[in-house]
Amino acid sequence: MASIAHILGFLLLTPVPAEAAAPIEEPALVLTVGESRKIPLRPGETAGIQVEKTDALKVVPIPGGLRLIGRKPGAADIQTPSRRVRVSVLGQRQAESHRLLEAWARRNPGLRVEIDRGEVVLGGRAFSPRSWLGIPEVCPRCEFVARFEIPMEREDDFRRELGRLLRRRALPEPALRLRPQLAWSIAKTKASAPLKQLGNALGIDLIAEDDAVEIAPLVRTQIFVMEVRREFTRKYGISWPGSINAQVIPGGDTTLAPLGFSAQALENEGVARVLASPTILCRSGEQAEFLAGGEFPIKMLNYHAQDVVWKKYGIMMKVKPKADRWGRMSLTLETEISSIDPSRTVDGVPGLFTNRVSSHFDLEESATIAISGLIKNEDGKALQGLPGLARLPILGALFGSHEFRENRTELVIFVRPEVVDLKAERSEGK
Repeated sequence: MASIAHILGFLLLTPVPAEAAAPIEEPALVLTVGESRKIPLRPGETAGIQVEKTDALKVVPIPGGLRLIGRKPGAADIQTPSRRVRVSVLGQRQAESHRLLEAWARRNPGLRVEIDRGEVVLGGRAFSPRSWLGIPEVCPRCEFVARFEIPMEREDDFRRELGRLLRRRALPEPALRLRPQLAWSIAKTKASAPLKQLGNALGIDLIAEDDAVEIAPLVRTQIFVMEVRREFTRKYGISWPGSINAQVIPGGDTTLAPLGFSAQALENEGVARVLASPTILCRSGEQAEFLAGGEFPIKMLNYHAQDVVWKKYGIMMKVKPKADRWGRMSLTLETEISSIDPSRTVDGVPGLFTNRVSSHFDLEESATIAISGLIKNEDGKALQGLPGLARLPILGALFGSHEFRENRTELVIFVRPEVVDLKAERSEGK
């Protein structure tokens, strides 16, 4: 009979009769690199041994069995005529990862840890965002493969908490797909190594594309154009300079937040009157505009044709916010109030009274900005006699106010920007 060494050297598999039973699959063996373990062989098993060719495992025949020595991470199958054993070899970091992840899985029902052909695999159903998103914290240097299933009924919770994790780590937020498998889509320029590392720990494939859509924060800007009593505004530190002014209302008093509710309350108390209250929602870095007024045509004559240009008038606001995921904002604000002045008509085109202010604010969090001084009561007295002014949106109502003419009230525009999470708001509304 040939020696065991001869059999292993040529990987000879002795033919098994067709009527013989199939080899029994035995529990897998796990070794670490450098570890040695003996497999006993029963009488008759020394013939017909098959060892999968691999660099991960060294097999040495010894009396009564085989000695297995882990050489490098990987896997190999050993088969005798009656049984089959899969042997996985783990590196030292993999072995430590296996220990930590098994402890995590025991504390989080639904998760399981397996070893598949030399790889540590953490998978299963994550019943809570914490059981999924806590893995990078408890095992930051772990070496494993993640395969998770997210419950459909809690998708919004998982998305929201993942977004918070990305913001804490100052990472961009790619578009997330939960089915059929977890995947992120992001522009190639934003596919950083830390993002890829986090995705690996959470079982999220990172797909870097040239034409991936970048998801930027949304900024909602509340605007309230109000006629406000002067004694009330002094309470909030709003001064009335001789020129146009824009300023952040000092913190500490929350009467103006949320702004919409407070404006209605102030109106009910008789200290203010709301003339307009638009809400603008725009993408970070983009510009949004608001106009309460109208347009009049101006004919432009040239040698070949006649064009018509429409000139806007009324209250115009341009808001350009730039925000990050922490709620910090850089806000550019342009405000203009203009009204038609028929007394300054040239070639049938009326003139305009115009007041304009442009300001820039850097805000650590949502705050209310007050813009004042755009219209003085002297302007109001001069303008109220102009034909058609009473029909002008907002300004007509203001100039018709007796208290404004008596200098007891002032036109104030309150602006309050804030970063919004639409998914969180939808979840809260359910």
